[in-house]
Amino acid sequence: MKQPMLDRSTWLEDIRRPLAVKTQPIYRPYLGGDLLRRFRGQPSDGNDHWTDEWFGSDITAGGPDPEGRPQGLTTVRGASGLEATLTQLIESFPVEMLGEAALERQGARLGFLAKLIALGQEAPVHAHPDTEFARQHLGLDHGQAETWIPLETRTPDDQPLTAGVGFVPGAGRTDVEAAIERRSGEMLRELL
Repeated sequence: MKQPMLDRSTWLEDIRRPLAVKTQPIYRPYLGGDLLRRFRGQPSDGNDHWTDEWFGSDITAGGPDPEGRPQGLTTVRGASGLEATLTQLIESFPVEMLGEAALERQGARLGFLAKLIALGQEAPVHAHPDTEFARQHLGLDHGQAETWIPLETRTPDDQPLTAGVGFVPGAGRTDVEAAIERRSGEMLRELL
């Protein structure tokens, strides 16, 4: 969804300086978030579903927050005090925000999202599409590459935090389908 273009004279000076990122927690289906609030100096209220903070995103989250509002687009504030989403800035000032090489490679998009994450449980196994899959099967013009910054390196039961990225050698489609049919997170994790 295209956002309104920004006035060039208002923003050109602001984007030459660091932009303040607005704190925007993201509502997710898994538990966590307490560590994120404490990291921000807010009261500790225990874990809930506000587990992530996307601080570098021009991608909307897959679902709205509990009040139906879209989530995920990072909002920044310039030195002038004006606010805009990264999407608005990139669409309005693609060369200044990304540079010629990135524009040639990926178009006027970040191409990834960066987030702080504070899990209070094991994260569900999930996958993000690359751009080719997203275009072919989902009707989107982008995939979703992410970088996570976890605020803890131990799990709630004091185990080292790990992440499975990709599949173990020899894992195939039938293995994944079998794990999904059995609704077995354990089987899926063994394939990562």
